Amino acid sequence: MAISAEDLVQLVNTISTLIKRLPPTIPEGTREDRIFKVMTGPIPKGEPHHETFNRRFDALFGEDCRDHNGRLQHIRRGRAGMMLVTTYLTRIIDKDDVKKQAAIVALKLERIKTELEYLCENAGESVSIAPIPGDTHTSRADSTRSSLGEDVDVPAPAEGLGGSEAAQRTDAGQGTEEARKDRDATAVDKGTIERDASPIHQSARRTETETESRQRVKQSQLPKAQVSVVGQTTDVKLRY
Repeated sequence: MAISAEDLVQLVNTISTLIKRLPPTIPEGTREDRIFKVMTGPIPKGEPHHETFNRRFDALFGEDCRDHNGRLQHIRRGRAGMMLVTTYLTRIIDKDDVKKQAAIVALKLERIKTELEYLCENAGESVSIAPIPGDTHTSRADSTRSSLGEDVDVPAPAEGLGGSEAAQRTDAGQGTEEARKDRDATAVDKGTIERDASPIHQSARRTETETESRQRVKQSQLPKAQVSVVGQTTDVKLRY
């Protein structure tokens, strides 16, 4: 059956309605998305409307734009997304050269309509997001996460050393210091024992002990005198 101009207009209206029903699981379009760049890209001077349509829609919604699940990857919500598409379609759908290519245009519009219907009916399903061109790396802060999806702070290693190596050297340093103190204490105790056991030290100790004994005996032999002080009697040793 031949496709009429009215059929094309009806397809555009249906697509416009479906775009307004896209669930929030579909990303909001940005200026960095492919859909924005393609739909706002320059049009070569003199290029027919149907050629511009084919070039743009093949770049965004061609069969090679599907992911491994068969979903079109460049669908986006909002003014920088599919609203750009409907605005463009409304402007060119009644052009004569587009009408002449109605069958091809309708085929590509049906592909978009089918995709939008699927997304609206499966609102809870996660949708593949095409990567932004040039953004092929993932930062360390984004990739380091716990099993609960929370951010994990990874402490930086000590400067010039790996974290484990620095810890090992710190522990080794503490162990060395403690060992040195133990050796010093042992040396002091050993020196004291050796000094006390030496014959010279023992002889000196005996001489000191004998001197103290003679002084105590001498003091005990001193004559005593009694002095009365306020009714008390006190023995006082007299020295000659």
